[in-house]
Amino acid sequence: MLMRIDPPDDMSYIRLNVPPEKIFLLSWLITSYEGLGHLTTEDAKNGTVLILFPPGNGSTMRRVLESIADEGIKISIISESFSN
Repeated sequence: MLMRIDPPDDMSYIRLNVPPEKIFLLSWLITSYEGLGHLTTEDAKNGTVLILFPPGNGSTMRRVLESIADEGIKISIISESFSN
């Protein structure tokens, strides 16, 4: 079931696709970094997730996602917005 979420104006976000079986792992990795961000699943069947994070955490979030991709998890960014 698709549950597209409108991110709050004061938060940055990255919406992306991952293999559905990797959603839990990605969520666990994001939340393990205290204060980095929060992952919400929008469409579990298709692997669409939304990662919300505070302004200022954009470069760290990018590095974390790049590291995860380097480990072999396919990540495709759909859209992103960085608040100031």
